Amino acid sequence: LDGIRLGVKRIRTAFPDLHEEVVDVFASGEKVASRYISRGTHLGAYWGIEATGLRIEVEEISIFHCGPDGRVVTQWCMIDELARLQQLRVSDSYLRNALKMA
Repeated sequence: LDGIRLGVKRIRTAFPDLHEEVVDVFASGEKVASRYISRGTHLGAYWGIEATGLRIEVEEISIFHCGPDGRVVTQWCMIDELARLQQLRVSDSYLRNALKMA
C-alpha cells in the first residue's frame, strides 16, 4: 500500500486536477478490467520535468484481482507513458535517456 500511496501522491502533485474517465469495464470471475482516459494539467514536477502548464490526455488500462469479499487484492496497470512525455514536449534526448534507465 505504501508504494501505491507514493505513486498517487507523485501523480497528484504533478497533475493536481487529474481526472480519470472510465471508457470500458469488463469482468470475468475474480478479475475486472477497465480502460480509462486520464486528463490533467502539468502543474508540478514529474520525472524531473518542471511544471509546464500543459494539459495531457493519456489512455490507461487496469486489471484488478478481487478477493471473495469483492475488495481489490492486486492491480496491474498499463499506461501510455510515452504519450504523456510527448505531450509534455520533452526532448528526444530526454526520451532516449529515459529508455536507457527503464
